Amino acid sequence: MLAGTAIPYREPVPIFLLTGAVLIGIGLVAAAIYCHHSIRRPGEQNGGQSIFGYGISVLPLFVLFPGQVELALTVAGIIAFGDGCATVVGLMAGRTKLPWNCQKSWAGTAAFVLAAMPMAVLIYWCGAHPHPPFEIAALCVAPAVLASAVVETIPVRCNDNALVGASAAVAIIAMHGLVVGWS
Repeated sequence: MLAGTAIPYREPVPIFLLTGAVLIGIGLVAAAIYCHHSIRRPGEQNGGQSIFGYGISVLPLFVLFPGQVELALTVAGIIAFGDGCATVVGLMAGRTKLPWNCQKSWAGTAAFVLAAMPMAVLIYWCGAHPHPPFEIAALCVAPAVLASAVVETIPVRCNDNALVGASAAVAIIAMHGLVVGWS
């Protein structure tokens, strides 16, 4: 995840890097769809919704905000670390269920926030050029992580990655605009 932040670039991102990132993202989505049987959750008929949720949330941000790759990278990090850890911890230690969603637990929700927060702040900070103060990165990212953690607990029949990613995207765009501004 942090590998994308190591590529030096000037504002806006050169078209060849943007095109490469989008093509790699599409390739990863295609590979995941092909191998979905080995990565889907128990009870899922296919992993397409889960995979689509990542792509639909992250790839447009690279295109819409080519000068702020930290936005797309942060959303990907929130989904990967937050939702991933919520699932693992929820399955392993999620005895106390949420009152509004008996499929989700307090432990999973806490794991979402505790895993996503530091990683997303680090990803945002590393991806932004020039690097903002770490506190500014945290101020931009914290509402996105918290909003995503809440959205992740909403009972829905389909995979929630698209909703989690969309909430993260809206919150990070809003906070980036309010705190850092658009240059």
